[in-house]
Amino acid sequence: MAKLRLSEALLEKKVSKREFARRLNVDSATVFRYFRRGYNPTFETLAKFAKALNCKIADLIEEKTSRK
Repeated sequence: MAKLRLSEALLEKKVSKREFARRLNVDSATVFRYFRRGYNPTFETLAKFAKALNCKIADLIEEKTSRK
C-alpha cells in the first residue's frame, strides 16, 4: 500500500497550497480536496503534481509495508 506524500512535498519545496493551485491552474478549493484522507490520484494527476513541484512522481509516494 502507498501513501500520498503531497503535504510533505509542499513543505519540502516551500510551496503553499495556493501557489500549488496556481501552478496546476486549478481553483484553491480543488487543491484542498487533494489533502482529504483516502484521496487516490490517478497516475496522470500524480504526473501533474510532480511537474508542478519539479520533482519525481516517486517523491510523492511513500510505500507502506504491512506487518502481520
